[in-house]
Amino acid sequence: MDKQQHEQGWAVPTTTTGYTPINQQQVQYPADIYPPTLTIPEHDKIYPVDPEGQQQPEPSNRKKRIFSVLVILSVCINALLMFLWLLLISETSFPWWIYPLGACSTTLCIVYVCFFVPNKKFLLCHAAIFLNLNAIIVLTYIFKFTTYPWFVHILAPTAGALVLHYILDKHFSLPSEARLSLGKILLHAYTFAFFVPFNIMMFITWTATSPHSPWVLFPFFGTSIPLSILYVIGHYKDNPHAWFIGHTLCTSQINLLMLFSWSIGGAGFPWFIFPIAIFSAILLAHYLLHFHRTRLTPHLVRFEKATGIPAQAISNKWANDENAACTSSTTCDTDVTQTELIHVSSTQVREKELEKETGLFVNGYGSVSHAQV
Repeated sequence: MDKQQHEQGWAVPTTTTGYTPINQQQVQYPADIYPPTLTIPEHDKIYPVDPEGQQQPEPSNRKKRIFSVLVILSVCINALLMFLWLLLISETSFPWWIYPLGACSTTLCIVYVCFFVPNKKFLLCHAAIFLNLNAIIVLTYIFKFTTYPWFVHILAPTAGALVLHYILDKHFSLPSEARLSLGKILLHAYTFAFFVPFNIMMFITWTATSPHSPWVLFPFFGTSIPLSILYVIGHYKDNPHAWFIGHTLCTSQINLLMLFSWSIGGAGFPWFIFPIAIFSAILLAHYLLHFHRTRLTPHLVRFEKATGIPAQAISNKWANDENAACTSSTTCDTDVTQTELIHVSSTQVREKELEKETGLFVNGYGSVSHAQV
């Protein structure tokens, strides 16, 4: 290509795979450079461009030949094995040829992905292994049918692993500014890779073994408690009431589990009221210390003086955590703050008396420190 053609806008060599036009437009090679009787060299070809604008190299003829040979060998081997099985067939003969057929199918899928698919090779290979493996397992269950669906114990965990692979692949394929937070990624991974497959497996096992006893509720509630915690972390991370919301959800689920346990056990003596009362009392204490800390501060100081238990230190720690969350959050609950400020003036007289009795300084917002001399 001479200097005049270069100045007219013809393609210029930029890489070893082809030419890129100067004016960023598709350029056709003129007949005077490559006549019809000549073959265009491999390094001068312009390969098709995918929708994302990235130039993808055309698969080589060597890869196509290798894949074609593998397909022919697989067909011949599996046809021979099926013919042998037909010769040796009996009334109780198991179709063992499905196992070499599955192995050949898995190998062909992996080779095809590695040779001809440009993106997401590992995810597609994982999907191919999952489909072929579970197809063999389900066919084995069909030909050797039993009343218990044992194949779900293989199908459910492998499906969860594939979903987890998909979630992580989709997350890391996005730019850093468009990725989800760590809390939401953990929530999605736990929900779709563990919670859903595990409970489906438990439900199928329950229906096939002992549907008269609802024991399936125990693993359901047991796995839903971490789900509630991850939901709060993923969607209420910057909310100043996140800990109280998570505590409320977990307490509700535990109390329901106690109630179901009592009903399953024969509904005799209502023993469930004792753990429900304990967990509800703890939740009530959390509510009072979280939303009415200013009113409780003088009482906590008296309680600490009488018993030696650092109740005010615990309250101050919760106050610092809430103030930090409220400072970093753009959706802070202003109504709660105003309510706390209203109670400041009503407790100032009691705070002054408390300072004389205990030697502690109370600033009216729940923060207590030793008075400085």
